[in-house]
Amino acid sequence: MEVYLEYAIIDNLIMDYLLLKGTAKLTKTRSTFFRLSLGAIVGTIIAVIVPMFNLNDGISFLIKIILAMLITLISCEHKTVFNYLKFLNVFILLTFAVGGTIIGVLSLLGIDYSTEGVKNAGVLPVGINFLVAFLCYKIIKKVTLSKINKLNKNFECEITLEVNGIRKKFTAFVDSGNTLVDAKTNLPVLVCESEVIDKLFNGKSASRFMPITTASGIGDLALYDIDSVTISINGTTRVFDAVLGFNKSTNKLCDDAEIIIGAFFL
Repeated sequence: MEVYLEYAIIDNLIMDYLLLKGTAKLTKTRSTFFRLSLGAIVGTIIAVIVPMFNLNDGISFLIKIILAMLITLISCEHKTVFNYLKFLNVFILLTFAVGGTIIGVLSLLGIDYSTEGVKNAGVLPVGINFLVAFLCYKIIKKVTLSKINKLNKNFECEITLEVNGIRKKFTAFVDSGNTLVDAKTNLPVLVCESEVIDKLFNGKSASRFMPITTASGIGDLALYDIDSVTISINGTTRVFDAVLGFNKSTNKLCDDAEIIIGAFFL
C-alpha cells in the first residue's frame, strides 16, 4: 500500500497541476505557480483519501465534481462568475479528454490503467511521463524562440527617413521578398505602418497609389515621396533614395519593426 500511495500522490499531483495550467492557458486566465500548486495539492489530498472509504460510484462522481469546483476556484484569480464557470467547464472537458487518451493508450499496450496496474507493469506513473514531455516542450520552445529572436536580430536595422527637413528614426526589418518598385520614379518601395505616416506627414494625402497583391487579396499601396533613407547596419551607414508605401489593410508588419525594406538596401 505504501508504494501505491507514492504512485497515486505523484501521479495526481503532477496531472492536476498540468491540467490546471493547461486550462489557465486555454482560457487566458491569470495564474501563479503558487496558486496552481495549491490547487494541485488540495486535489491530490482528496483524490488519495476518498478511495479509502469504498464509496459507491454515484457519491464518488459527486465528490469529483465538487473537487473540480474547489481546485479550479483555488488555482486562479477569477474576475467574474462567468469566467470561473468557463474555467471550470474547460478544466472538466480537458480532464476527460486527457483521461480518455491515457486509458486508450494503456489499453492498446495491454496495461491495466489503475494505479496498482501501472505499478505492477513496472512503468512510471502517467504523471511523470507527462511531466517529462512538458519539460521537453518548454526546453525546445525556449531554445527555438531564442534562435528565432537571434535570427530576427540579424535582419533588423535602424533607419532614418527625411521628409522636408524632418528626420525620424525607425526600426526596419530586411525582407528579401519586398521587391516593390515605384513605376513613376523607378525607386524601391519601403512598406511601413500607419504610425510612420503619421509621424512624417501629419495627415497629408498620398502622392499616388500602386496596385499590389497580398495574402488578403488585391489592393492599393499609398505612396509617399521622401527625401532620403539613411540605413545603419553593423556600424556602416549608407544613404539611399526610396519611396514610402502604406497599405491600410495592414495593421502590424513584423513584431518590433515599423518598416519593411528589401534586400536591395544591404
